[in-house]
Amino acid sequence: LAFALAAQDTIANLFGSVVVAIDQPFKLGETVKIGAFTGTVEDIGLRSTKLRAVDKSLIVLPNKLVASEVVTNLARFLGWGGLGVLS
Repeated sequence: LAFALAAQDTIANLFGSVVVAIDQPFKLGETVKIGAFTGTVEDIGLRSTKLRAVDKSLIVLPNKLVASEVVTNLARFLGWGGLGVLS
């Protein structure tokens, strides 16, 4: 039972990383807001996503959280009126 509960968390993180890989809501180097956390994406791993905050602190978010929270990609913001080009 203890093993099953521990494995559940790992499976949820792996599923979260698959969702991030398929949806691609952000790339390395882009500034994002994930839930209450804002920073520049430094790493996208199988278990977690790492953000560098403005104060230089490192924020490590489990991918199950990334998959379940609202993600705002500030690097892809079009500005007022929606005029602009995404690359």
